[in-house]
Amino acid sequence: MSNRELLIILTYFLNFSVINCGVFNRYIPGSPVGTNPHRVYIDKSAYKKVNLLASYGLTKSMSDAAEKAVRDHYSGIVPNSGNECNEISMEMEDKFGGFWMVSIFDSDYDIAYTISRRSRSYGLFGIDDRIVLI
Repeated sequence: MSNRELLIILTYFLNFSVINCGVFNRYIPGSPVGTNPHRVYIDKSAYKKVNLLASYGLTKSMSDAAEKAVRDHYSGIVPNSGNECNEISMEMEDKFGGFWMVSIFDSDYDIAYTISRRSRSYGLFGIDDRIVLI
């Protein structure tokens, strides 16, 4: 293999790795100490209004526990929605046993096509502009 061919192959692989691996470079350097203003974090869980839109087979204690779990774990940040659903379902499983499926929907019509139609109990909770199916 000549030096020219080796250089072309090496250039190709370096270019390929830089282009594809650039997506994973998420490092954001922190600002120097003393430049950020002091931030006060407020727990907004008391201000979140959760409405029970529809239910089937849910007891009062189940709907209260589900409403509390949604209020405690839902943040409205889309990339966190999978983790939030997992935390809500784990909380429901700890209290009532069994397996609980939790989904967050943007559209009202998406819920009609889910497996929950065959469930013994489910509840639809509205929070912000989204719907949480438990």
